[in-house]
Amino acid sequence: MKSRFRLLAAGAALTAALTAANLTVYAAAEGPTEITAEAGAAVIAKVFDKVNQPWGLAALPDGGIIVVGSESNQISKWQNGQLTPVTAQTKPGYFDGTTVTSSFYHPTYSVVNSKGVIYVSDTDNHVVRKIVHERVYTAAGNGNAGNKNGKFEEAQFNAPTGLALDADDNVYVADSLNHVIRKITPEGMTSTFAGAADETGGYKDGSASEALFNEPMGLAFDKKGGLYVADSGNHLIRYIHEGKVTTIAGKPTAADAFTGYMAGGYANGSGGDARFNRPRGLAYADGVLFIADSLNNRIRALQADGKVIAIAGQSAPGDKVGALDTAQFNQPSSLLYTAGKLYVADTMNNSVKMLEADPKTLKPISTKEELIAGTELLPAGKDVQVWLEGKQVKFAAAQKPYKSGDKTYLPVRALFEAWGTEIKWNAAKKEVRLAKKGWKLVLKANAKRTVVLNKGVMYVEAVYLEDAASFLIAHDDEFNAIIISRGYNKLSNYTWNGGCKMTSGSHLQNNVERFSGFENDYDQHRPKAPTAVVDILTGYLGKAPSVVVDVGCGTGLSTFVWNKHAGRIMGIEPNDDMRSKALARLSELKDAGHISFVKGYSDKLALDVESVDVVTCSQSFHWMEPVSTLREFARVLQPGGLFAAYDCDWPPTLHFGVEMEYKQLIDRSEAIIAKYIAEKNRASKRDKEQHLTRIRESGLFRFSKEIVFHHIESCDAERYIGLALSQGGVQAVFKLGSSELDKPLQSFRSSVEHYFAGRTLDVMFSYRMRLGVR
Repeated sequence: MKSRFRLLAAGAALTAALTAANLTVYAAAEGPTEITAEAGAAVIAKVFDKVNQPWGLAALPDGGIIVVGSESNQISKWQNGQLTPVTAQTKPGYFDGTTVTSSFYHPTYSVVNSKGVIYVSDTDNHVVRKIVHERVYTAAGNGNAGNKNGKFEEAQFNAPTGLALDADDNVYVADSLNHVIRKITPEGMTSTFAGAADETGGYKDGSASEALFNEPMGLAFDKKGGLYVADSGNHLIRYIHEGKVTTIAGKPTAADAFTGYMAGGYANGSGGDARFNRPRGLAYADGVLFIADSLNNRIRALQADGKVIAIAGQSAPGDKVGALDTAQFNQPSSLLYTAGKLYVADTMNNSVKMLEADPKTLKPISTKEELIAGTELLPAGKDVQVWLEGKQVKFAAAQKPYKSGDKTYLPVRALFEAWGTEIKWNAAKKEVRLAKKGWKLVLKANAKRTVVLNKGVMYVEAVYLEDAASFLIAHDDEFNAIIISRGYNKLSNYTWNGGCKMTSGSHLQNNVERFSGFENDYDQHRPKAPTAVVDILTGYLGKAPSVVVDVGCGTGLSTFVWNKHAGRIMGIEPNDDMRSKALARLSELKDAGHISFVKGYSDKLALDVESVDVVTCSQSFHWMEPVSTLREFARVLQPGGLFAAYDCDWPPTLHFGVEMEYKQLIDRSEAIIAKYIAEKNRASKRDKEQHLTRIRESGLFRFSKEIVFHHIESCDAERYIGLALSQGGVQAVFKLGSSELDKPLQSFRSSVEHYFAGRTLDVMFSYRMRLGVR
């Protein structure tokens, strides 16, 4: 028989080390404790902490959430920002009685039936308990480890964990160390639902009575009445339906002769290619199975199409909230999906976290670290191995990738045929047009040698695909590998023919998408908001503002200027890429709990009436529908509150010759966009010169004014060039793959480098602020 294990880790030795490192015992306070989540955040937010190793999460009929503190042996309830105890005792034991006198021993999972009865798997007591009207009863089991069916105390379990309920209030139990799934009827009768009991566990699909599991844990029903099982010891996701057990995600391997476990791993892709490492908690919603992939420290999702993706977390354990691709967990163990939110019991961080998750619009993490970690690379060979969207691309001998200096070139046709792309060669123009489900890209040989013709074969420089087509490219030197992904966190950057979609009110989705994919360039080169903004608005307000809301905040350059100058600061940004960069910068700040970034639109703010002192729009008001936006700003502003739209003049003041080329570059970009993109599919901006007129004509502000001020920042040639490259029109041309901007860009670069001549100069940024007083 395998070593007795504590369910927090893969084996007894690791568990002992983890437990020793977590000696602080937390218990729910006797009175309410105010702990709230970050309202409206479309990111990972901490809901509450200081729950000692939380496991089970279950929804109550009244909207509350049951939380099982395994190491504190206590059941708690979280509701309306308050965490209160359901059971009082924290010392381990086994006693039925009132919720004040009863005791548990390392309870783990929980469910709540249609009558509000709370079931808890009391794991180290080997029983299933229930809480009814402030009393605790044993629903099944007698406290002795064993494997026996029967009614009430006749039944025996061995370390029961995961629980699930069917439509008839039958309770299903992952009887972990018996390696089976049990069923308890409302009348208290326990039977074996699936699996053949075995001391060591095993792996076998087939009929429910013959199938083998290895330390099953999390359970979840789908709409068809099928039961998902996190087969933790086998690192697989199993499915029980109509008396049969099948493996639907994960790659079975040979079991280790010493431990009895299959090999865990990490890979995304089709169900059969995916790899897990100790999957535990499960939650099902709208065709998607959410999975707490515990020892991979990630939240995964098995989608309706059978593909497995990672939606949050990183390989290394940690305790970090914020952007989905930078957030960290430490052995998440249980999940609860309710009211559009996915709650995560982050067990070894002693906290519960939350993320907004729409099963219909899930997007996987898209980072280079994730690409490398989530691809099962082959051992390094002489030729570079290329992976595209989780599949290795095979190349014919005559069309293999090759290296030239530090650059790697990939054969265009072979690469994109592997992705199922429509490919059209234009011999006259010597260009390739690629298309797939609305995505389009044109590649043409050019002087920069980002695209070349070599012996009649077109090759593209691998890293060029990042700029030209929003692909994410990761290089792994150890495995001599290039991994390529479309970059799922982008908002369909290159789908220019998808029509004009409305986001909220009269705002165009094209306006949001225009800023996708170049958040790093934007953040690096754009000027920070000048402190004069704070001085001017604080002076007009007559006090330090309690609440500042920065709408269309981008990467937060205009938001962070308010740090230490306002009580609460909120950046609102509809573009996922820009907001993710802001959140990443926020995570680097200390004592910044008063700053938040949320997804939202200017005409629909999730804020109370007259709750805000200052609303700002930096470089963004001209992208918004002004009538509905101004009406919304006036709604949330307090009487005497301020709205300020301020914009920097482009280009920054330097020298008329350089500025002329800067303007010509921008004008040429817009002409190229007009040439290739239908008007209905372009971003739409309004004349900044009309900002003050619109504020005045709205009738919503008692006083309005335009204020001009200046700000000096240091620039070298590369930064000044970067300012031009950070303009949305230039980036849009890059996305189109057009080479028509190459010559103007090279001319502009030469002029700037000649003028700066290696110097760093003070450059003047001129601002115009249009202000309205509510």
